[in-house]
Amino acid sequence: MTPLYERLKELGATVRDEHVLIRSWPVKILPAYTPLVEDAVRGAVEQARWNEYARRYA
Repeated sequence: MTPLYERLKELGATVRDEHVLIRSWPVKILPAYTPLVEDAVRGAVEQARWNEYARRYA
């Protein structure tokens, strides 16, 4: 995960411990650790709420 966090820092993101701050919200990025989780991530559906986009996992 270190390369990902380093790249986010290069792009100007604030990284605190294992969290990336997105609009002052601490977000922890987790790897897809099993084939089942990988499949869920691939099949995620993007949704808009409160003028923000997020991915919903079934």
